[in-house]
Amino acid sequence: MRLLRRSDTGDITLTQFSDKDIPHYAILSHTWGPDAEEVTFGDLVNGTGRDKSGYKKILFCGEQAAQDGLEYFWLDTCCIDKSSSAELTEAINSMFKWYRASDICYAFLSDLEHGKQSLWDCKWFRRGWTLQELIAPSIVRFYDAEWNFRGDKLTLRSELASITQVDPDVLTNAVSLAEVPVAVRISWAARRETKREEDRAYSLLGILGINMPMLYGEGENSFIRLQKEIIRNSPDMSIFGWTRTNTIAQGGQYSGLLASSPADFEDSRSLVVAQDTVFDICEFSITNRGLKFEVPLSMDPSTGCHILPINHKRNSPNTGGHSLGVFLRQVGPSLYVRALPHLVGSIRRRRSIKSFQVATTLSLKEATAIRERVLSITRPIHLNHPDIGLSEIEPVGCWDPFRRMLFAGHTGVFLGFLHFMPEWADEFDSFVLVCRFDWTRDPSWRFDLVRGDDWLDIRPRYHNLYEYNYSAFMMYRPMLSLDLPHLYDESRRKQVVVYLASDELPTKGCASLSLEVKDLEIAAE
Repeated sequence: MRLLRRSDTGDITLTQFSDKDIPHYAILSHTWGPDAEEVTFGDLVNGTGRDKSGYKKILFCGEQAAQDGLEYFWLDTCCIDKSSSAELTEAINSMFKWYRASDICYAFLSDLEHGKQSLWDCKWFRRGWTLQELIAPSIVRFYDAEWNFRGDKLTLRSELASITQVDPDVLTNAVSLAEVPVAVRISWAARRETKREEDRAYSLLGILGINMPMLYGEGENSFIRLQKEIIRNSPDMSIFGWTRTNTIAQGGQYSGLLASSPADFEDSRSLVVAQDTVFDICEFSITNRGLKFEVPLSMDPSTGCHILPINHKRNSPNTGGHSLGVFLRQVGPSLYVRALPHLVGSIRRRRSIKSFQVATTLSLKEATAIRERVLSITRPIHLNHPDIGLSEIEPVGCWDPFRRMLFAGHTGVFLGFLHFMPEWADEFDSFVLVCRFDWTRDPSWRFDLVRGDDWLDIRPRYHNLYEYNYSAFMMYRPMLSLDLPHLYDESRRKQVVVYLASDELPTKGCASLSLEVKDLEIAAE
């Protein structure tokens, strides 16, 4: 670590210290001005930069540190050689530790004019990096544009908590960061900005207790990497409890399980651990297919979505105290994506533990494919009407009972079935509608109708029969029918008819069909 020292003659020098020999020091927190006006490491080495406006910060910090009995002080503008990527990476990963180890932090509010009382409009509170610079040090003193002392973190804690949404006990170190849910910590940065997109993630490393390499130029992927590192190092499932407001621009109803930016966590600030989940064992890990889970899922009957528990609830008396979860839509065998990313759901009943994968990210193209590659069953209007009911669906998470839709998913390959169990099953057989979609072959949905008795034999091997034998399906045609003889009266028969709407022939993988059951009378010979 390099530290600055101001000599008796006013000269500013740099000194390198090993970790075990670092002396007591003060540290400056500020918002950068124009890059050309900030004093750099190279300026100090070359003895230049005194004419830059940023040099006043160095002089103030040195003088104030001396008044506080400290010989050394630190500024991010000139104590780091930013021309070295290795040094920059080390510095960013060490920044939180350096601020925490400081004796005093001076926070310079360059736009707080003399006589102005409120801190609300100061840009210091909108900068990404200053969040950790507020939280980490034990002592933070605030100075206005004319270097006048305006208060410290302890005396201003109520106003600071109101501005930043950081709990006062966290600001005063009465509560450790490790006790605060991950999603809440990220929410503190939801409205903060950085000059470089990657720094929105990198500025959170210390607050989240994460170390990772810097890759400037990767854009929003830096925040994806950060979340993956959190998942590798923490069992905290609040990381999945974000909500997205701008759903239209980012894929609409579907997304990956990871957020695209800290802004997605803005509504997560009130999350607390749900006490009824303290002893729940939820295993999850990163794989090459996404996130692998071993957790109990709930089913939301109104959407047909599963709900993944996040083991947290809202700290609000108006929420009922239920544990929360996020919606998942099944898009393949044991494969899910996040559905309705603008919402979280309440969990009232859990099912047995299930093993499955969830996509970490989802492109706009993939999200659009999920929305378009659907099969709509328009009739009967209600599948649980007096004549026909659904007894089994596979995959169950691909079916939306509210809109009566099957989703093929973004992979473009789907195989499933709907088993209809009529109310008159004691007289006529049940029947099964098998649905197949394979975008790699053609954009058409294909179907087969099977009697219930025949399905008993087919069911255990239907994957092999239909998945690997595409010819088992009829070539596309607008109508399929299946006769169901009466079990006892040969003169009676029902006919199941499936009509594929002619105006929705597949162009993008979308299809609509209607299902009818007709009574047929067999003429006596």
